[in-house]
Amino acid sequence: MIPKAMDSLDFVEAVMALEEVLGIEVPSNDAEQFGTPREMVDWLESRLSNQRPTDKAAALLRGLAKSRNDPVLGEGLDGTWRREQIAAIIREMFQDQDKQGQ
Repeated sequence: MIPKAMDSLDFVEAVMALEEVLGIEVPSNDAEQFGTPREMVDWLESRLSNQRPTDKAAALLRGLAKSRNDPVLGEGLDGTWRREQIAAIIREMFQDQDKQGQ
């Protein structure tokens, strides 16, 4: 899933940043197979289903909840991941990489 505005290096950097925030390793073979953001969210949701957000992820979600005026993103951070939280982080991480590449 390399967004049109990103080259492969930008994509790799975005996945590495995502791994750091989420505290999970995304094998390169799996990352290369993601055809859409939804597929990435599905993959991550299955891997993170019984885990709680890392401190970095929780801090990012609190910031997103505030900046997007979406308090739901910041709720339940002491529980397990919710799909909308994973999707928000993916969107944010790839938008940041896309902006840096411009």
